[in-house]
Amino acid sequence: MASNFAFLRKYWPEIATIGEAAESYLYKDSNACIYKTGMIAEQIVRGIFDYEKIEIPEDSRQSNLIRVLKYRGLIPDNIDNILYSIRTARNDAVHNGAESIDRAKVLLKMAYTLSTWYMEVYGDWSFKASEYIEPEDISNQENYTELIEAQEAKIKDVLEEINRIKTDASDKTSEERKQQAESVSSTLAVSDDVKGYIDREKVKVDIEVLPFLNYALHKNKANVVRNLVIQNDSDEDLENLVLQISASPEICKPYEKIIELIPANTSYEVKDINLVINVEYLGNLTEREESYLNFSLLSEGNELCSDSHCVNALPFDEWHGSLFYPEILASFVTPNAPIISALIKRASEFLKNWTGDPSLDAYQSNDAERVMKQAAAVYAALQEQNITYAVPPASFERVGQRVRLCDMVISQKLGTCLDLTLLYAACIEAIGLNPILVLLEGHIFAGVWLEEYTFPDSVLDDAAQVTKRLASGVDELIVVECTSFVSSKNMSFDDACDAADSQLMCGDNVECIIDVHRARISGVTPLPSRFKTDNGYTFDDDTAEYVTSAPTREINSLDIDSSVQGTARTKKEMWERKLLDLGLRNKLINMSLKPVVPILTDSIDKIEDILSDGNDLYIYPRPQDWHILAKDLDFESMHDLGANAGVIHSELENKRLRSSLGEGELLSKLKQLYRSSKLSIEENGANTLYIALGLLKWYENERSQKPRFAPLLLMPIEIIRKGGNQGYVIRMRDEDTQMNITILEKLNQDFQIKISGLETLPEDEHGVDTRKVFTIIRKGIMNQSRWDVLESAYVGIFSFSQFVMWNDIKNRA
Repeated sequence: MASNFAFLRKYWPEIATIGEAAESYLYKDSNACIYKTGMIAEQIVRGIFDYEKIEIPEDSRQSNLIRVLKYRGLIPDNIDNILYSIRTARNDAVHNGAESIDRAKVLLKMAYTLSTWYMEVYGDWSFKASEYIEPEDISNQENYTELIEAQEAKIKDVLEEINRIKTDASDKTSEERKQQAESVSSTLAVSDDVKGYIDREKVKVDIEVLPFLNYALHKNKANVVRNLVIQNDSDEDLENLVLQISASPEICKPYEKIIELIPANTSYEVKDINLVINVEYLGNLTEREESYLNFSLLSEGNELCSDSHCVNALPFDEWHGSLFYPEILASFVTPNAPIISALIKRASEFLKNWTGDPSLDAYQSNDAERVMKQAAAVYAALQEQNITYAVPPASFERVGQRVRLCDMVISQKLGTCLDLTLLYAACIEAIGLNPILVLLEGHIFAGVWLEEYTFPDSVLDDAAQVTKRLASGVDELIVVECTSFVSSKNMSFDDACDAADSQLMCGDNVECIIDVHRARISGVTPLPSRFKTDNGYTFDDDTAEYVTSAPTREINSLDIDSSVQGTARTKKEMWERKLLDLGLRNKLINMSLKPVVPILTDSIDKIEDILSDGNDLYIYPRPQDWHILAKDLDFESMHDLGANAGVIHSELENKRLRSSLGEGELLSKLKQLYRSSKLSIEENGANTLYIALGLLKWYENERSQKPRFAPLLLMPIEIIRKGGNQGYVIRMRDEDTQMNITILEKLNQDFQIKISGLETLPEDEHGVDTRKVFTIIRKGIMNQSRWDVLESAYVGIFSFSQFVMWNDIKNRA
């Protein structure tokens, strides 16, 4: 007899094969049959994700996937009921091994009904299902065992080589498929016994649990049961119910709660389920184990419904990753570990050699340079340990990894980037400084606050919150590449900071940033020291090849009060402001890369100094041997010079600028700018050619995904065409550098950010003090998420319709 599921072979041979196997198991092994129906439902749910192009979430358990599809309105209520019944029956088959041919028969029909709905919605819209035929009992056939083995092998093969075939529904829109899903489900043929089975499950529990549990999560009061809702779809009120929760193995003590009333056709959320965790079990766990939380809802001793969910119990020293509660990583920073005291003692000796004062006095000196030297001394003490670097597992930042705690790293002389970063952060915290942890894709390094401060939240994903504070002139933070102190690296503390800086230049790969001290304030405590005894574990709530020299990085923290208000505006100033165009079409508000000449530089300050001193700067195209294309650069990556930083620095020392453009495109743009600026002076008497120094990266609102870029300082220049093949040079005109007051007024009017202190630009011995200007702006936007000051330069025409009038009022009052 042909399988009821044979029609699925047209598009989904793997589901057809599983359905055929489920029918074969029905009479011989009904438990296996129920398990196979669960596999059919899982394949269909994942198929919907595939068709609708929905990314599978990190928590990919069936209950969570169904929850996502329900939220998006992709599965009607009766299909949700079928999925619920199949999932709970499959869990029961896995955990309890309940044998029931009658139950398996009904669930097979459910799987068939679900499959026909799937075909009519995601396969062939003209498909008409045949009547379901109950499978024959083939368990007595001589070749039954061989048949089952062949089917299992076939299932394994098709699951490993799933290839989604284009179906009739593939060309439909998601909204059309959603309407089809509702239409098909409303006319779906459901047998009486399936209806009866579903009707008996009028009371359901929707449960969301943590996929894993370890000692750190428990110690920091993470709720294992994140959400539990009881749905009463019956027409009767439910009174005096008993909710019972148990675990196997026993990761928690049995739990019971009385629920007095759930009215008919309503849902009830059970709040504050605080399970008593089996601390001894978790503390002594050395390998990952699967535990199952079993939920039962009883009425007068009779079970109304039940469900079970897997929770992976993790060893004491395993971090679960950043999927849930990433701040728990701060628990693995253990400043009280016994080995730490010896390390910080050695750090104090380095500090004495460098400064004459061995005191690890944290922030008491109010001196950022001394704080940095303490951080460097810790680096030196660890560098002296000759630790060997170990490669971390793939995607550890999401799925977690086993952690070598401080004592183990020192005793084994081995550590991954995670192990080394946690060790460094533990030493930093032990001497009273505030560390941060910067998680990248596949990597992690540490940072240290140079002043006694924390972020507002324990976890943030905005790399700009760090880069703004790293900038010269602000210097509130340093970041340290902790793999730099391993054996044979021979990297100084300064080099380690530079290495970490460069990785933050591209903020797209930052997973999250964890402020350890802020996490402590929120109650995230360090793991206790663990000691092995004859009866298990007890807890206590304790010659280098190269050692770095004292750091030479300069700390230039400028004392800026960005809250000081400017003086009252004169009538003339008010006229000026009214002439400013604050719309996105204005290049002074929203600059485009296309009409400007991008300049590659490692020092905006140096460019300004050279031009202010009256020197010319030649502009050259990018060298032909550089593996960099203009199309690969944008505003955010323009200042990330990578391996070319040394070349760019040397070029600037020789009064040469390099653009990211190729020779032909550069000459074309410079020629166009030269002509446009000349025409503007001849017709309007006003210069419109500037080199823009620094950009403000800003967003229109918190939900905006597209960043905008506005120039900050506009230095008036002229382009001079040299004879022969010497190309073009730029030279500062006999005019003052201007602050882009248009963007300042935009910040004032639209965001209520008043940045004062720039009415008259601060100066240094060369000209404008660009470092102080950028610092004032950075401090003004410090609380704006994702906003930043980018230190790059662009030559371009900056003009707007009222520019000449504004220029006259500004300069010829």
